[in-house]
Amino acid sequence: MGGMTTTRQPQPQFVRIKWEAPNEDTGEAVTFEASLCLPHRREIALNNSARAAGQFGDSCDLCRGRQPMMVGERHLSDE
Repeated sequence: MGGMTTTRQPQPQFVRIKWEAPNEDTGEAVTFEASLCLPHRREIALNNSARAAGQFGDSCDLCRGRQPMMVGERHLSDE
């Protein structure tokens, strides 16, 4: 009863999402995908049509300096 209790801090969760946005080069609508932390997911959701891609990630692409992928592309680090 008198033992110490520890408070568990929530661990960051990274979720893979997809969203549509204009391609900066062509202006055409394209689908982007990235593994993002909660603050970046909120930022994307404010300006785009974000939806879950059904996967968890182990880091945030944007925090790590990686650009979101256009669907169908792969990061070089994924190979």
